[in-house]
Amino acid sequence: MPEDLVERIYEAAFQPECWRPVLETVGSLATSPAGVVFLFDDLRPVQHKATDVVAHVAHVSTENWRESPRVHYAQKKPFFGFTILNDYFPPELMAIDPCRRELEAAGLDSEVAAMVPMPTGELVIYSFTKLKQDGPHGGDDILRLNRFLPHLARAGLMAAHLGLERAKAATSTLQAIGLPAAVLRGNGRVMSTNALFDGVDCDALQSKIERGLRQQVDVE
Repeated sequence: MPEDLVERIYEAAFQPECWRPVLETVGSLATSPAGVVFLFDDLRPVQHKATDVVAHVAHVSTENWRESPRVHYAQKKPFFGFTILNDYFPPELMAIDPCRRELEAAGLDSEVAAMVPMPTGELVIYSFTKLKQDGPHGGDDILRLNRFLPHLARAGLMAAHLGLERAKAATSTLQAIGLPAAVLRGNGRVMSTNALFDGVDCDALQSKIERGLRQQVDVE
């Protein structure tokens, strides 16, 4: 299990391009190369990030999701934690589900998903699917995925606020008004920068900051 996975999950909330490798890594815990995160928001079109294996299916799923029999069923009978969808949805629903047909056409079969309602009204869904040749998901797969669900839920909340496509809004906005900017983790590691910051001489900047601090101490 990658030791930095939790850190990478939170990083993806701020850097949209990180979602695909994160979904690949989380999905590998359950032998599921097809991973998707969906963000449903009444004010914006459905946003999503997906691994290459399921990118086309994810795109199709976002087009007519309001008419999806899956959505209507899940609204009536919501589930909590990662759930094996092949067991959750009744066979007659799966037989008419357009998304299911797309998955089967892509050589995919067993699905697991987790619904994460946000306190701000959005809904984040994480979904992972196995190739048909790899068989169904089992209880161990669910246990491994649920270990990371609290972190995925928190990252989903941050992404819901920022938008999967607007996670770099802070640094981009500052660039637009001519200011270099960077987003840092608590340990000082850079998470995101804008182009203006990339051109800054960091050693010279650090020296300038240190001189300023020393001068402040001398004055006090």
